[in-house]
Amino acid sequence: MGNEQSSESEKRKRDANIQATLQKTLEKQRLMYEQRCQEMLQTQAQALRKENLGSSSGKITAGTSRDGQNNLYPNLQPSTSIELPSPITNSTSSYQRYNIASQKNVLATNTATVSSENYVQRAIPSAPPITFNQPMKENSVQNCKGLGTELNCPKCGNKFGLKIFQCGSGHSSCRDCKITSGICGVLNCGKTITDMRNRTLEAYMADLMLAAKKTIAKDPEPMVNQQCGQSNFKLNCPNYHDGCSLHFTSNEIDKHLKECPYNEMVCPLLALFGRCSWRGKLNQLDSHFADCHPEHRHAQVDKEMSIVNSRDDNRIFYLVLIGTFYFFIHLKIDSNSKMIYLAAQLVGTKVSASKWCYEFHIYNKAQPRRKFQYIDVCTSNTISIDDIFLKKQCAAIPFTYIDTFFNHNNCLNYKFYIKKQIKTMNS
Repeated sequence: MGNEQSSESEKRKRDANIQATLQKTLEKQRLMYEQRCQEMLQTQAQALRKENLGSSSGKITAGTSRDGQNNLYPNLQPSTSIELPSPITNSTSSYQRYNIASQKNVLATNTATVSSENYVQRAIPSAPPITFNQPMKENSVQNCKGLGTELNCPKCGNKFGLKIFQCGSGHSSCRDCKITSGICGVLNCGKTITDMRNRTLEAYMADLMLAAKKTIAKDPEPMVNQQCGQSNFKLNCPNYHDGCSLHFTSNEIDKHLKECPYNEMVCPLLALFGRCSWRGKLNQLDSHFADCHPEHRHAQVDKEMSIVNSRDDNRIFYLVLIGTFYFFIHLKIDSNSKMIYLAAQLVGTKVSASKWCYEFHIYNKAQPRRKFQYIDVCTSNTISIDDIFLKKQCAAIPFTYIDTFFNHNNCLNYKFYIKKQIKTMNS
């Protein structure tokens, strides 16, 4: 029993302390509020004094403004009329109670009043009344529906660029808002901005930008197809800010974007080995491999490479740079089909890849006059390398033939070359 009584008394003491602390906090906030109100009253009284000195009018009645507009505050009725000495001192007498009556209930509030000599007291509202002759300022970011303007991002209000993303509800957002915020700016939406692109609006923005450039440069009017009524001028790729310099008509852009090398890409090792979750741009790929996969950057053109244990299943991949072009070198050892596959791919479009060819040379140094040589046209990295191996659209060599090139160390030596095809005058 003694323990229960002591715990009960301690609980009461804690409650009393909490109550006392709360009372002190409330009292402090009340004092701060009254002090701010007194400062506001002093400022308004000084403004009224200046106004009264410059006016020829004798009296101002409650509810009447100086410009003659009556009943600005018809429900505001002063309960007393008190004259304050000049200057106004900080006292509670500067606060008077007003009764604001509505149709169904009555509310009581404290409103500041100021009075000077020879004047009837005047109510000072906390904010000036709205005058309807002033035009309302329209939000430059969002219209009344919160959807933004046709060409402006609803989040930041800036013009859309050539990369326009959509949220789950289909609302568009610019690239900067996707990176910085990631939340849709449309009112009452708030969904996450996805990687889904608004291709139609992107093409429209590209048309506008190109038309503006032609107008500034005073270029002639674009040729118009009389049958379909569409412009035939070329448009910049939406990824031209990232380095793509190709141009297309509005009907060709969607097809190009499916294989544009300047799209955001995943690490190629993800599809081959199921590892590495890196995502980025083409110009970041080399630094990514140098930092995370340096073993896949050892291969170079005309550099002797070797394969050991060619009978076991294995996948070999290398990233090779030639100038500003990126190439994938693939080797696959398949014990089921008893074949070795070799291929080279260009990180780019199919048209660009067709301008490059690759060679593989397999040899044994002990037999310098004997060598296997394979030449073919590069394929685009947008084509699955497994499909190329399956269809044997690359170097496909049987184990029985490869065995004749092994050296005394049971090692297979090879080199590869990548060259740009030179068109002749007749081609």
